[in-house]
Amino acid sequence: MNEKENKVLLGDSGLEMFFQEQAERLLQTNPKKETTPPAEYLLSLLQNMKKLLTTLERPWDQYIPIIHCGTLLYTQRIEGASAKMKVAQLSTELITTLSYLDHAGRLIDNMAKYYHQQIHELSKFMEKEAAQEKEKS
Repeated sequence: MNEKENKVLLGDSGLEMFFQEQAERLLQTNPKKETTPPAEYLLSLLQNMKKLLTTLERPWDQYIPIIHCGTLLYTQRIEGASAKMKVAQLSTELITTLSYLDHAGRLIDNMAKYYHQQIHELSKFMEKEAAQEKEKS
């Protein structure tokens, strides 16, 4: 959804309500950040998610043999069937996740674009809000 579509669907007040609600919900999950203004907190989270998605190394499938070898070496050193079984389950989940990520490159790229758009729109909203506050003063 581009900027024009957002304005048609939400309008300026709808966009403001959307960002405000998102920021307040996220602030509730992290009580340490209560001193940060909600919009700034939301912006930092969006920027961190975009950074995470754009700095992931690819291809991930090249790490599967390394993880498998490391898991085998580790299981040789631990004792107990239940501990070995847990390590096997965890490494299987990790390898499955790496395999999924390797095939989800387009999805990850689209998510990064989405976060970039959200950052842009929220920054514009914050600038507009700051300008209105300045006019009031």
